Amino acid sequence: MIGGCDEKNGLLTIFIAAVFFLSSPVYATTPANGESKVSDADMGVAFSLPDTCVDDDWVGLPPGTSVTFPGDPDPHTIGTDAFPTINAAFVATAPNSTIHVAPGAYSESLTITKAIKIVGSGKGINPAQDTMITSLVSHAFILQSGDVTIENLSITTNNRPVNGNAIHTNMATPNLTFRNLYIYRCSYGMFFDYNSSTANVVVADCDMINNINVGIYFFKNDPLRLSVACNNILVERCNFINMGYGFYVCTPHLPPPPMRINDFTNLTMRDCVFQNLSYKAMYFEKLSNAIFDSLTITNTGYWPGYGAPFGIDVNLKYGDFSNILFNNCVLTRCGNTHAINGMALGIKGRSDNAYSANPATLTGVTISGCVIQDSIRGIYIDNSVYNVSILDTIVRNCSYGLNAIGTVGLVVRRCAFLSNMVAYPPYSSYANTYGVGISGRRYPNSTTGPLWQPSDVIIESSIFCGNTNAALVNIDEMFNVAQYGYESSKIDARRNWWGSNSGPSGFGPGNGDPIGPSGIKYRPWIVMRIRALSSSIVVGGYSTPVTVDFHKDSDGGTVSPEVLDGILTVELSTDLGLLNGGASVVLLITGGGANATLTSGEVIGTADLKAISIQSPSGEPAQAEVDIVGDVNLQLRKWVKKSTCNINEKAVFYISVSNTGTVDAINVLLFDNFPNELVYDTSRPTGAQGINGIKFEIGRLKIGETRTFEISFRLNKNILFPGNNLTVINNASCTATNSYTGKITDAKASASMMYVKSIPSPDFTITAKWNGLDTKTSTIESGKELELGVKVEGGQFPCDVTVDWGDGKDDLNTLEGTTETSFKHSWASGEYMVTITATDAYARTKTITRKITVK
Repeated sequence: MIGGCDEKNGLLTIFIAAVFFLSSPVYATTPANGESKVSDADMGVAFSLPDTCVDDDWVGLPPGTSVTFPGDPDPHTIGTDAFPTINAAFVATAPNSTIHVAPGAYSESLTITKAIKIVGSGKGINPAQDTMITSLVSHAFILQSGDVTIENLSITTNNRPVNGNAIHTNMATPNLTFRNLYIYRCSYGMFFDYNSSTANVVVADCDMINNINVGIYFFKNDPLRLSVACNNILVERCNFINMGYGFYVCTPHLPPPPMRINDFTNLTMRDCVFQNLSYKAMYFEKLSNAIFDSLTITNTGYWPGYGAPFGIDVNLKYGDFSNILFNNCVLTRCGNTHAINGMALGIKGRSDNAYSANPATLTGVTISGCVIQDSIRGIYIDNSVYNVSILDTIVRNCSYGLNAIGTVGLVVRRCAFLSNMVAYPPYSSYANTYGVGISGRRYPNSTTGPLWQPSDVIIESSIFCGNTNAALVNIDEMFNVAQYGYESSKIDARRNWWGSNSGPSGFGPGNGDPIGPSGIKYRPWIVMRIRALSSSIVVGGYSTPVTVDFHKDSDGGTVSPEVLDGILTVELSTDLGLLNGGASVVLLITGGGANATLTSGEVIGTADLKAISIQSPSGEPAQAEVDIVGDVNLQLRKWVKKSTCNINEKAVFYISVSNTGTVDAINVLLFDNFPNELVYDTSRPTGAQGINGIKFEIGRLKIGETRTFEISFRLNKNILFPGNNLTVINNASCTATNSYTGKITDAKASASMMYVKSIPSPDFTITAKWNGLDTKTSTIESGKELELGVKVEGGQFPCDVTVDWGDGKDDLNTLEGTTETSFKHSWASGEYMVTITATDAYARTKTITRKITVK
């Protein structure tokens, strides 16, 4: 069996699939039934004398027969280095040599009395390609020597409960390696009865499935209480499935009290799967210097009536222990058959009544980056356990998340306790459901009398959401231990997220998760904020970043907490504008915050922003406002059709009004004042004519909209000219109202023209100077700038000079008080017709054209 995992939303789902370990080459030896054998050995077997080989197809061949072992081109001889059974090969093999075993079904039990390496062809259950060991009378491999390696085969004893272990040793056996084994339907997978020192054991890539009792079992059957050691154990990439226990370490309990020894040390277990184990995944009565890394433990302790179902049970006895690390482990559905004693992870240094004469201690425990979920108890710490750190760990959907009793030096940092209020059937009435419960411990002692140890706990930068009954409880205060003369536990939980900006409820001031009843420092708590880059944005598609973040600022500070990433989700919503393209957006808090973009529409006002934790939707949300500001911007322009008219011509004026603002204008009125020198003739569109002018009621002028009007006048015949010329000025004004705020905006503009009695002579002339142009060929380089000088002589000033550059661009300069002007321009490659036009005050025009080639 092999295990795989798929990570989704912080959970690990375990998939177990039965596979055969195959390889493709074909054996040279064919079994009696004609089926070809396929083995890993075919990849090439490195024989070196005095190595031996075994194949069950050689049964009955007389000594001296020459045979070929798959994967080895050299011949072998029956009775010399080739044998039909493992036992026969073992007798003939020298110490520190290798026995190579071909695929097949071997019914054997082997007692190993010397250093040896046994290598099979595959750990599946197909004799055509795997090495299958079946022991029908005793343990499959009985170890009476160290320096033993067994790898690449399967082992079964057909569920024999007595003398039915796959690997068994009851003496000092150091330097053991078990690799790529499939152990199934045995009593114990590996049984180590260590009466003397056992060290340096490696178990790698092994599957222990459907066995009766335990996958790996260390038992110290030591009636003399000798101080022996079992150390340097490595277990990696193994699967423990469908058994009573996965891994078990115990010590004798017989009186008198055993010696205070610490004889199981330096254990590393990593990348292993524990699934469907009736009682516990692991159990330890001795343990120091242990690392549990990347373990997946699912559905353990499910046997009905069992009194102590656990995921992992560290239940240390008779000694002083230290340094245990749980890193990146996932424990799911552990111990759900017992409402009080069931738990995912239990850690104890036994010093209670039963062990007070010879108590144990445990110092230095770290739980980091773990997920513990869907269990009766999440983490349980009891008895003499000191200096515990729980970091970056999620505990959710348990009856309670963490219960620490008499624990000194407990630090909980960047953790999440979510919805720990589940009462699992048949214990639906079980009342003690909370996120974290802290209490002291009373230790009866026959010499000193009762001894009380309160817990000392710091909890910070952690998330409490959905723990309906209670997020955090000081159990000492609940039971008023002061009446017995005991000191309550000390809990410093001042910087945590309680699911509400108002703080925790219960004995707290807010409506977040409850705490109580007293004896908890919880101020200042972490609060959620909404911040915008600016306090206002402008309507019409403009946007501003909005940040939802967490600050330790209920006390006025602004330091961002280190809350656990990827756990807390909040929904940010607004009544106006758009958030990331919608009315609301769900944000996952990482690095203490998350960002969204608020984009304004065409509505003016204040955007009410609200963020609420999805894990605690009943909590008080964080709220903020962003002003969405829009203004009317009137652009009024007035110009004339002809700047100079004779006395018999009409003067035509144009007016345009535009709204370049960010909100619609309403009640827009345009008024044109009639000049005294002119008499109103017509207008388009028609306006409301008065004595002194004409009014146009535009009404609503939308964002970006422009309206244009034309007004014609005749010269007033009663006006006297001061000379040959008469200058006329026409004024216009406009007012508009902001459609949302009601603010009134105005604008003014004017234009002038001139009537003349007669146009004097002489006429005027213009000349051009083309600096930068090859005037002979009329060419210029692409990108090179041309400087064009224009001079006007004669005529009536002011004079307008325009240049059409032939590329869709033009420039205008007005000469007044001077006769010369200049322009600059450059082109891309091509041919262009440049036109220079000068118009004097009498509307006379002169033109120069030139074709220019740009290379």
